Amino acid sequence: MAHILPFRAWRPQKHLVEKVACVPHDTVTRQEAKSIASNNPYCFLHVTRPEIDLDDTVDAYDDLVYRQGTANLGNFYLQGILQQDTKASLYAYELTTALHKQLGVAMLVSVSDYEQNLVCKHEHTRIKPENDRVKNIMALNAHTGTVFLVHRDHEKIDQTLGAITQNMKPDVDFIASDGVRHCLWPITDDHEIATIQQGFLELGPIYIADGHHRSSAAALVARQKRQNKPTGDTPWEHFMAVSFPQRHLKILPYNRVIKDLNHLNLKQFLEHLQKIAAIRSEKTAYLQRGEVGMFMHDGWRTLRFHEQLLSQRDAVKRLDVSLLQDHILQPLLGIDDPRTNDRIDFLGGSRGEKALEEKVLRDNFSVAFLMYPTDLDDLLTIADEGRVMPPKSTWFAPKLYDGLLVHRLL
Repeated sequence: MAHILPFRAWRPQKHLVEKVACVPHDTVTRQEAKSIASNNPYCFLHVTRPEIDLDDTVDAYDDLVYRQGTANLGNFYLQGILQQDTKASLYAYELTTALHKQLGVAMLVSVSDYEQNLVCKHEHTRIKPENDRVKNIMALNAHTGTVFLVHRDHEKIDQTLGAITQNMKPDVDFIASDGVRHCLWPITDDHEIATIQQGFLELGPIYIADGHHRSSAAALVARQKRQNKPTGDTPWEHFMAVSFPQRHLKILPYNRVIKDLNHLNLKQFLEHLQKIAAIRSEKTAYLQRGEVGMFMHDGWRTLRFHEQLLSQRDAVKRLDVSLLQDHILQPLLGIDDPRTNDRIDFLGGSRGEKALEEKVLRDNFSVAFLMYPTDLDDLLTIADEGRVMPPKSTWFAPKLYDGLLVHRLL
């Protein structure tokens, strides 16, 4: 059972919402963030990616960056760009594209539940981005990023959220530059809040879809703060999240690019691959489970892992991302730990195949892998078993936007 709480969020003034709201900090590069926020002092990337306000020679993890973020968020408070709601609320949050709609609830989640695995994880975190989020939260004294959760379908929760969104005009309603419509409804009625809270108590565990680093960082911050103050009703004992029902969610692949072939030439690399996969010298229009698209300087190929690898019974080892890691990335390309190895990079599926081609042809990576998306049922099964998948196994889209809700730790 998960214990969720309403909270008095800090939110942009209505006439500034579209200027403040922005993509999650980890979905854009430094230069992309700088371009998005240019000529827009209200853009929340000034808070979540404050290095954009500093010279490019300043390292993104320099202490100066966190001080800049603190100053920028302070200005958002002082100038009234963000204002705190008067009543503790839950928030219905709906994302709509031309082909897809998902409706969830924004809330506070217990760090204690996270530590007891009632908020289940399915991936290990990477040290550098985790440390970055810890420093970010400590410097800002706030949670500015939202953890993306998934819960199993629950009729009462769905009915309550559905009634609210059908009967009330959204308090926030805008279409972002990528065409995704974002709508937000504060839920202030005590009975509706209690009904949703009871629904989460009946659900059992809930699951992290996207935001392992944000949730882990929130727990680490809480542990640090407990050293100076007792646990209890303190704001750092909860973190901000939005949870969506399982049936609403859509998973895209999380693709990989590798800088070099680990001293192998092309012929040697392909000879090794033939021992574990069938290779076609073409790009398959639609990948199937067990297939991986591979792009190199001479074009696209499609790999299909041999049947003995695909028929494994272990839920983790038979995942496409595991097959790639266990049989190609680690033994052939020397990517022993993708969380720390700087020869691998990850690209979310929404960036498409063109982004993979650019990494190879423009940025001089040696090989890019286009993945088949991980199944949501596999994610929940593995999380229920208390196990984890390789890092960056899932890319959920559309993304929650930053800047719509802030949880201040004061």
